[in-house]
Amino acid sequence: MPRFSPARASGPASNGKMPLHGLSRLAPHRHPSAIAHLTEREMEILRLMQQGLPNKTISRQLGIELSTVKNHVHSILAKLGAHNRGEAISLLYRYEKSREPRPGIIPLDEEPAVA
Repeated sequence: MPRFSPARASGPASNGKMPLHGLSRLAPHRHPSAIAHLTEREMEILRLMQQGLPNKTISRQLGIELSTVKNHVHSILAKLGAHNRGEAISLLYRYEKSREPRPGIIPLDEEPAVA
């Protein structure tokens, strides 16, 4: 059985694709604003992941191939710089919390009421 070699694992995979941990170095580093760079489909899949659905259930629900869901999940994790689904979901939660209106703070796109 081959032993794990960090040097070998950090280079391009034998199939010509960069491993996920390599892509995460190129992505915005785990900041909630990275959510804005996801496509509509990726957001849809991330929200289903947030509900705790596995890839197979997501593929059935959306009527797409399991491999397509896996590709989307891979892309989501890479764009967010997340190492796993839990980190991606945490970023979504933080993003949603940052967009909630706060009492006493007027959003930039609204004019203050004049009395």
